[in-house]
Amino acid sequence: MIKTDNELNSLEYKDALILDNRKFCEYYASLIRIHNLLIFTFHTKQDYNSQVIKKCYFFYIYALVFTINLLFIDNSTLYQIRLTNGFVNIFLFNLEKIIYATVISYFLKVIFSYLIFSEDIFLYIKNKTYFRRKGIIGHLGFKYTAYFGLAIISLLFFIYYTMCFFAVFPNIQIFAFEISGISMTLLLIIPLIINIFPSIFRIYSLQEKTDKVLCYKFSKFLQLI
Repeated sequence: MIKTDNELNSLEYKDALILDNRKFCEYYASLIRIHNLLIFTFHTKQDYNSQVIKKCYFFYIYALVFTINLLFIDNSTLYQIRLTNGFVNIFLFNLEKIIYATVISYFLKVIFSYLIFSEDIFLYIKNKTYFRRKGIIGHLGFKYTAYFGLAIISLLFFIYYTMCFFAVFPNIQIFAFEISGISMTLLLIIPLIINIFPSIFRIYSLQEKTDKVLCYKFSKFLQLI
């Protein structure tokens, strides 16, 4: 009956005042375990998500990041690559596009994580004394079928687009892997920065003696990002 990070983080305000005794660093660490893709996939085990789905999801997100970065390679980027062989110059020239690709990838990752993972279903079972078994199995089956169906279709598109792109521009493969690696690194760093803010608002709302419901709800909204 130990509560998971998501259970504690989703408590109502009055329940959180009683049950959530975590300090700033503990709550911040719980958000990192949820939102940092690398830690969530290979370190977090005390939740109700499938480890197989997590690993498939990790490699799917990398394929997504790689393809989105390819989409941002345009004529100006190709001209800059031909013009100079310096990686630093090319990186600075394409920094804005890398940031755009990273932000798009991050928000797609957030959306997919809420659509794909099954922890909410198991938490529902955990907190109910009665539930329809067939309905739960059907819900899980629908989620997993939709996930793998979407993943397979989109991965086929990613592979097709990548093969066509490199067939036309075979000399920029290393550059493509470099910028996608930078973008993936930024994707892992973003949660370390963003999750500072919900941590500040939540700890503040729970420590004050006066009613801080709005501040607490705002922190719950921020922790979804």
